[in-house]
Amino acid sequence: GNDFMGEVRIPLKPLDDRRVSRRWHDLKPKAERQKRRSRGDANAAEPESLGKIEVAVRWKHQPTRVIPLPDEFQREDSLAGQANYLQIALVRARKLKVMDKSLFKKGGSSDPLVKFDLDGEARKSTTKTKNLRPVWSEYFELPIEDDQQQLTITMEDYDLTGND
Repeated sequence: GNDFMGEVRIPLKPLDDRRVSRRWHDLKPKAERQKRRSRGDANAAEPESLGKIEVAVRWKHQPTRVIPLPDEFQREDSLAGQANYLQIALVRARKLKVMDKSLFKKGGSSDPLVKFDLDGEARKSTTKTKNLRPVWSEYFELPIEDDQQQLTITMEDYDLTGND
């Protein structure tokens, strides 16, 4: 399978102003590793730099995602609909960890791909082969049920064979 490279968790409540939020996020270890570290586990070392990912996200309203109410509930004076999907623009990453060591020279590379998950609804980017500074410029949408949800962004190193 693919090797884990890092993840970012983005709470959605701060996005309810419907403005574009574009920024660099530090890739972090899996949540379980962070919990052990915060409890003072002696085996939990200081986190190494896993790199950064630039992402832009925005809540939007798309009428086709609205499940209509019965006619009795329809109002002529309805306001603009509540936000019900999240727009995601995967821009780029930098300072990624070498996951595939080179046998013939110093260094190596990675084959990063990014997964977006919102309560089981998921999208996946293309894989950028042999790249520690990938540029994606890819667009995704995920449906939103409420502002208590959390977007999980996971970066992995794609492995064709699963052996490196």
